[in-house]
Amino acid sequence: MLIATTVSSDRAAAQSADNGLEEASVNSFEFDPTRGVVRVTIDIDLRNVTTDRVEGDLIRRTFFDSYFVAVPRGAENIVATRDGAVLEGALEFDPEFPAFSTYRFPLGTELFSGQSTSLQVTYDHLGAPPRDQVPWRVNEAYAGFVAFGLGDDGLVTLRISQPFGYEFDEFTDLTGFEVGEPDGFATVVHTRAGLNEDTRITVGLANDDRLVSTPLDVEGVDIGLRSWPDDPEWADFAGAKVEAGIPALEELIGTPWPVEGSFSVRQTVEPSRSGYAGWFDAKTSEIAVGEALDADTIYHELSHAWINRRLTTERWFTEGLPQVYAAELVRRDGDEERTPTEPAADDPAARPLTDWTAADDERAVEEYGYATSFWVLDGLVDEIGLDRTRDVVAALGSGSSPYGATSDVERPDFDWKRVYDVLVEVGGATTAGDVFRSHVVGQADAPLIERRDRAAADVAELAERSAPWVLPVGVRNRLERWEIDDVTEAVVAADVVLEQRTELESIEDAVGVDEPDAADVAYASAPMRSTGGVDFGEVTAVLDAAIALGEQLDEQLQGITMVAPEAGVSPPELSDIEGVTDFATGIAATDGQLEAMVRIIELDDQLDAASGFFVTIGRWGSDIERDLDAARAQVERADSDAALEILDSAEVRIDDLAAAGRLRLAVAGALLVVAIGVLVIFWRRRRRASLEAQD
Repeated sequence: MLIATTVSSDRAAAQSADNGLEEASVNSFEFDPTRGVVRVTIDIDLRNVTTDRVEGDLIRRTFFDSYFVAVPRGAENIVATRDGAVLEGALEFDPEFPAFSTYRFPLGTELFSGQSTSLQVTYDHLGAPPRDQVPWRVNEAYAGFVAFGLGDDGLVTLRISQPFGYEFDEFTDLTGFEVGEPDGFATVVHTRAGLNEDTRITVGLANDDRLVSTPLDVEGVDIGLRSWPDDPEWADFAGAKVEAGIPALEELIGTPWPVEGSFSVRQTVEPSRSGYAGWFDAKTSEIAVGEALDADTIYHELSHAWINRRLTTERWFTEGLPQVYAAELVRRDGDEERTPTEPAADDPAARPLTDWTAADDERAVEEYGYATSFWVLDGLVDEIGLDRTRDVVAALGSGSSPYGATSDVERPDFDWKRVYDVLVEVGGATTAGDVFRSHVVGQADAPLIERRDRAAADVAELAERSAPWVLPVGVRNRLERWEIDDVTEAVVAADVVLEQRTELESIEDAVGVDEPDAADVAYASAPMRSTGGVDFGEVTAVLDAAIALGEQLDEQLQGITMVAPEAGVSPPELSDIEGVTDFATGIAATDGQLEAMVRIIELDDQLDAASGFFVTIGRWGSDIERDLDAARAQVERADSDAALEILDSAEVRIDDLAAAGRLRLAVAGALLVVAIGVLVIFWRRRRRASLEAQD
């Protein structure tokens, strides 16, 4: 008598190598948007490859009479069949593996050595409900699931159907899949054979046209929600947070919503696939956030409309500050906000925040970067306050100089150095140096901060010394570039210029005339020199020329001071002379004064030196002294031209005094002869009359 011994397979052995059962399967995943399910069909071929063993008078035969398949959480309508007959089974759950269950069923036969059979298992994958810990989601707009199979190595085939209008997301890796021709419904099947049962393809199929669009009521902003059809709770929650969050952020940050055109907030699992709660995409004008009812994430992502790479290339800043704003808005909502924790120095993922980039894909590094940037920015904002933080954001956004520049100049890259400058100079942060050295920059850059702070203090003192002149643009640029040696050189050179200005000011005080400040413009616009430092050549030339004119004017005024008493003139102050507005017009005025006074002295001397009988006769009644006094009066009235005109006339008359005397004597002699002749005639007439009377 032959006795067969049956060895039943357990869960581990049923679908593993060397279990005596050859397993091959074709696993088809067909997304049906109209029903909002993924229809899964598993076609299984089994063959018993064990060998019967003869042990004495016994034949040991191994057969299989049951089977099982793994199905995802959310699987319904599970049916197993063999040759058209339904094989009733049972669904078993394992709490340690909540994402999958096991469907066990009898084969309906005893499968002995060399025997084969074919099975089919079908089920509807409905996915898990929103916010369930199991990640599968299936609805009309989106199907997210894992395509997998069972069977021996190289005997697993996966078929994934792509309905018309749906696209695979970027996380679906279909490398090696063959793409079939579209069927009558434009569905395309992607197939790959020769796989192992440990192959897992994470599939995301989306058609955003199937999302439910909800316009939101935010003044001045064209924004709406795009949510899953089966999750109105998320739409209500997210819509309320967006409508409240944008105005609150506009007030916090100080500027209106900065995105032009329409914008949307889209519900999706995409960020969670990469380990994030959400992200802001400026290219597509949308925020993608997960299904969680998470105000913090919504506020954080909305903040990115303002706080992004347009401000700075430093990721720690563009992630840390939005989290500060998000926590503030959650607090204002009356909910418990996230609070930062100081990073541990011995954290294996610790690194300078300047080394934390979007290229980092290590989860621990990402978590450290987010947590530390939040801690750093929260501390800095807490120190300077939200109002000063608003000024920091505005300065970074406008690209303006943190050193008070009013003109457009060349700016350095928006790296950590610029962020530090703005935090310190605009925000007034006093703790930034310690924070940056401890957490933001590496050991190589830490000493730069102390050097920069000393240079900035020197430049601030230079700005005070320069007032009312504006700090030279070249000095600002050198400091903005953290070119410390050039800053030191430029400060020394600027002080030489200011010494020239002091010299000029002393001349202005001495002469009583202010030279128009053409030098201030040249000083403020002094550019960086290509060979280093700052080029003060133009302002130096302007000041040299002004000083030379001032010295010339001062010399002339000293000459006037020496000449005036001898000329008997009290000339007016230059500041009282109309038309004297600078050194050049002052020189012109003093030229006239000097010439007039010298002429007065010369004519006075010339008049005193004039002698002789005829000169004396010529001076009688000439009133030349009165003309000289008139010239003096014109000088004192600041009319040197009138004085010189009088003096020209007086000089001519002085030169003609002798001739005038001769003329006067000649006239007087002629008049005397006439007078004598008249007297003689008169005497003769009287005598004749007397004689006639005697007769």
